[in-house]
This record gives sequence, structure tokens and C-alpha cells, in this order.
Amino acid sequence: MYILNDNTIYDEEGNAYPFLKGFLVETGNGSIFPATFHETTKGPDEYIRRIRERACLRDPNWDNRLLETYDIESDQFTIAYVSRGKRYLKYIESLRNQSDEELCNTYLTVPIPMTPHNIFVIRRDLEKLFQVPNWEEVFPFRRPRTFFRSIDGGWAMRTSEHNQILKRTANRVCQGRYNIQ
Repeated sequence: MYILNDNTIYDEEGNAYPFLKGFLVETGNGSIFPATFHETTKGPDEYIRRIRERACLRDPNWDNRLLETYDIESDQFTIAYVSRGKRYLKYIESLRNQSDEELCNTYLTVPIPMTPHNIFVIRRDLEKLFQVPNWEEVFPFRRPRTFFRSIDGGWAMRTSEHNQILKRTANRVCQGRYNIQ
């Protein structure tokens, strides 16, 4: 599907920007619809995911692989570990020192003007990266971060306690103690 050319519109000053900022794919039949997504629907740990997107560019283990996986059947969202070495931290430090214009040139893949909000989000993410310098705190034992849908409709992170409960339940099901319909 080629939409980039058809997705570009221009303002009065000749600046190009995308007409559609998102789209929804109905996987059952392949239909594609224009969509706008509210901040709360973007999934859990958004800043961790954005940092990982940039880190995986320098991690050959992630070539041609999906970074996040949403499992429809279990309604779980899994964020896998990506390595983040000292060279990557130096790269991030260099980004932190760039001007707003330089950041735009580094981050943008299409010729659109970067809004002050976009710059704010990028700089916020770069700062958060340095607030948690030890990546093992984010991904203990290099294990993925798994989220499940909470009662209020938001996302809650599955902890080792949740994993133990799931294992015990699975063992009981296998032993015939629970009849799962």
C-alpha cells in the first residue's frame, strides 16, 4: 500500500504535513480506515516503547522483528527487552544537546513542521532515559514487561506475583482441578 504521496497536504505557506495521522486495519478482512487515537489508547509504557524503538535500531537482534506484541485472545501487551549499551547512551546524550531544529531533522522522516508539543515529547523522553540510567531496573533480568487489561479498562503490569498465580492456575487446570469452559 502506497499512501505517503496521497497523504501529503500543504498549508498556505507551502509546508507539507500528513492528512491522516493514523489508520486502523481490520485484520479480519484487511480493510483500512483513517483513525485518530486518544492519548489513553496508545497502550502501556509509551515512553519506554519510544526509547526502545530508537535503541533497537542499533541492536541487530531486532532486525525484521516486531517490538511489541498485543495478544487479542489474552488481551495482553508484551514489551520485550532491548539492549541499551554505553554507545547508545552517548548517542542519546548527543541528541539532548541538539537544537530544536537539529532534533527535527534527526527525528522526522517526512517533510512536516515539528510542533512545540513534538519537541516537548522528544525532550521529555530523552530526560526520562537518563532518570533511569540502569536499564535492568526497567527490564529486571532482561524479562519482558507484560501488561493486562485492568478492571477499569486501563493497563496493569503483570508482576512476578501474577506470573506465579497464572502458573498455579495452569497447573491446576492440567491436573483437572478446574473445569475451564
